[in-house]
Amino acid sequence: MKSKTPSDKIEKDTIWFMWILTFVVVGIYITTLFSNPNVLKPVRLVPFTILMAVHLFLHWWLGKITKNPVWIPRYVIAQGVIAFTVILISESIVLPIALFMGLIGEVIGLLGITRWGILAVIYYVVLGVINVSVIEDIRSMWGWLIGLVPMLFFVVIYVMLYQRQMDAREKAQDLANQLEEANQQLSEYAVRVEDLTLLAERQRMARELHDTLSQGLVGLILQLEAVDAHLSKHQVEKAREIIGLSMERARLTLSEARYTIGDLRGEKRVDLSLAEALQEELDRFKKTSGVDFHFEHSVSDGLPQKMTETLVRITTEALSNILRYANAKLVTINLSAIDGKITLLIRDDGIGFNPQQVKEGHYGIIGMRERAKLAGGTFKITSQAGQGTTIEVVLLIEKEHETN
Repeated sequence: MKSKTPSDKIEKDTIWFMWILTFVVVGIYITTLFSNPNVLKPVRLVPFTILMAVHLFLHWWLGKITKNPVWIPRYVIAQGVIAFTVILISESIVLPIALFMGLIGEVIGLLGITRWGILAVIYYVVLGVINVSVIEDIRSMWGWLIGLVPMLFFVVIYVMLYQRQMDAREKAQDLANQLEEANQQLSEYAVRVEDLTLLAERQRMARELHDTLSQGLVGLILQLEAVDAHLSKHQVEKAREIIGLSMERARLTLSEARYTIGDLRGEKRVDLSLAEALQEELDRFKKTSGVDFHFEHSVSDGLPQKMTETLVRITTEALSNILRYANAKLVTINLSAIDGKITLLIRDDGIGFNPQQVKEGHYGIIGMRERAKLAGGTFKITSQAGQGTTIEVVLLIEKEHETN
């Protein structure tokens, strides 16, 4: 069931007020007819009835009239003239209080205690005084004024309180609308955050699988191909040596896969320092590929584990790509920490390639770039045909982890 809003309540209150006003005006009309037989004469009855109907009609159309501010003073003047004329026709001393009190309450609610509101009240009071002085005499006018003051005070206070209540309801409605919009936006943001979280997790799992199982399998395939080549040449000892490396590679891949699973589960492990991890990776690379390398570093221990893992993963992927595609004879790796930044340079003297024409399905460069970006750093790859390839990764070092 739909609950009623404050605006619905305000509209309902307004309708109830108009019906009460209608009941009062009709009651005054009937009472006047019974109390003053002269009004029953056609010459008075017809204009009296028409003017009372117009007076009531204008009340019902007040909502539409007030939409155009230009019509408000015209409405005030017209209602005053109608009420003044009706009272003169009926010659009833009761009508000035009934009609003008209603108009005063209405104009206070419409214009408030402002200059124009006060002028409108004075306008109605003056018309009422003239009515009484014409129908009765000056003494009756003063008595009417004395009785008018407390009634006027009561009407003004009541209307002001009612207006404040309506303003409070409108503010409550605005606040409720704003809260509803904010709640809707929060719901939309929650859905977006959930989608982005799932996407980020999928990308992370894709990188982890590529950098562990995929690279491990690629290395094993290359080593097995080398074993096959040596066996075809009857170089058994060399083949056995590579098989030993393959077994070591398989164990390492299994270990990395277990680590990845543990990392996804939130488990932690104790790792090597960055320089040690890179040295170990380069030693495996040399044994597997036979490619020489030159490694220089000026980075001490104590770097964040995530930064170490990022740089090791990028190095592993770069070496894998060099082994598979570069046909290089020398790989140079330089690791330095200067001005709060750690820079990793990986160069090879291979055949090079065009970085803008990487085929689909090769996710190594994408993964390296994503890892650098997630670590808050930059990734740059430079290569030309016949001139080798250079990879540059720059990461910011947190102050508490800055190296000497």
